[in-house]
Amino acid sequence: MYCPKCKNEIKENEQFCAYCGYRSNINDIGSDLLTSGKNKSKIIIAVISVVIVSLLLCIFLVSSIFKQDSSDKVTVANTSAVNEADDSKIEASQQELSKNSTETDAQALFTEKLSELTSTYGIFKAEQSGTITEVYDSWFEPDGVMSANIEDFDSDGSEEMLVCISEKSTDGSNNITGGGERNHIILNMYEIEDGNVKLSDSFTLGAYIESEYIETNKREFSFASNISWKEVVALNLVTVQDKKYIMCEERSEVYIFANGSCCSYWLLEYVGGSFRYAASFVQDSPGSSDFTYHGYDFKDGACISSRLYYSESYDKNTALYDNFEEAISSFFEKYGIKLKFENALKSILLPDNDITPVFLFVNECQSDLSSTDYDFKATLNSHILDVINS
Repeated sequence: MYCPKCKNEIKENEQFCAYCGYRSNINDIGSDLLTSGKNKSKIIIAVISVVIVSLLLCIFLVSSIFKQDSSDKVTVANTSAVNEADDSKIEASQQELSKNSTETDAQALFTEKLSELTSTYGIFKAEQSGTITEVYDSWFEPDGVMSANIEDFDSDGSEEMLVCISEKSTDGSNNITGGGERNHIILNMYEIEDGNVKLSDSFTLGAYIESEYIETNKREFSFASNISWKEVVALNLVTVQDKKYIMCEERSEVYIFANGSCCSYWLLEYVGGSFRYAASFVQDSPGSSDFTYHGYDFKDGACISSRLYYSESYDKNTALYDNFEEAISSFFEKYGIKLKFENALKSILLPDNDITPVFLFVNECQSDLSSTDYDFKATLNSHILDVINS
């Protein structure tokens, strides 16, 4: 060991230098060295601690940033979803408003057209009564617009207007009693094209029939100004799943000089801008006895089958049914239409059907057969006043 002052070698454990007398303080040096080692250890520990704390702090900060970023992404996603939902609601609302606006415009255009028609033809009087003494007497006024319905008749997404008009015909065709003028019921269908109301098709009311006495395969219905003893004429829009039919019913009875009756029931469709037959159940010819009824089925407006469904007397063995109500109910059940035939002055459609009324005309003699004066009362129920006043 060497003296720190004179650098001469001194013996171990000597506290003083033999050359210069410097006190070596070996213990203090050892103590200082120990202290220095401890301090270095403390410094190292402190540095390590700082590093660890720094790492933990970095991990914490990175984790926080990641969570915040994830939260922001979720928030953005949620906000985007909410915005998309709001946009969908706004778009649906705009579409509904547009639809309502279109429907309102259509209603206004149809109402204006209907006003023109009522100015031209007049309005069929809803309630009429009168008296006749002979079969040729006239007592009621069958002229005018009978009904008007605004519906989507062909299921194309746009509404049409069906207007039924009783219009004079002087050809004397299909007379039930007597001569003179007759009024055919005309079905006019109107559509909107380029902002204008246009007549799409016109159909003279009448049942399809195959008969050697009728060349046109149609027995047209006509009002007589002296009218039958009892009469029912009914039109209803019947919806069956995705199909819409105009159910037409016509029944009349005459008792004044000779008994007679006539019944016809048929379905019309409005497809591609045109009326066409869908089915027809018709009494072959008016008369007082031996009635037969044929059922006619159609496809795309063309008759594809003709069957004898019921006969009162002859041909009973060849008729499908020996009961009239069973026959007519079975025929129309094929089209999903439920009937209850009653010898009453009303439609034979059961309320179970999805029905939109078009019109119901009913006339009945109020006197008995022994009377010399015959009092009649006729009523018409339709929606024409609702359309005009809407």
